[in-house]
Amino acid sequence: MELQFVLWRLGGPLEMANERHTLDSAPDAAMLRANQMCGWLGVSRATLWRWQKEGHIVPPVRLSGRVTAWRVGDVREWLASKAQA
Repeated sequence: MELQFVLWRLGGPLEMANERHTLDSAPDAAMLRANQMCGWLGVSRATLWRWQKEGHIVPPVRLSGRVTAWRVGDVREWLASKAQA
């Protein structure tokens, strides 16, 4: 089962926000929020933030004071590097 998500960019949803995308079909510039990352990785939010603090995952981008997201392109590269390790 592939997880699907709505794409975001800086400033709000992309024009094609009503379309659902998988990690493979999303543009590199699309953003994944913490809940979406947890769904893809199959971990809790606590684990996600612990991994981020310990440097086990790619760093997120701070979109505003309380909003953090990961670029799809960065996540793809990180997953590819993990697959090769």
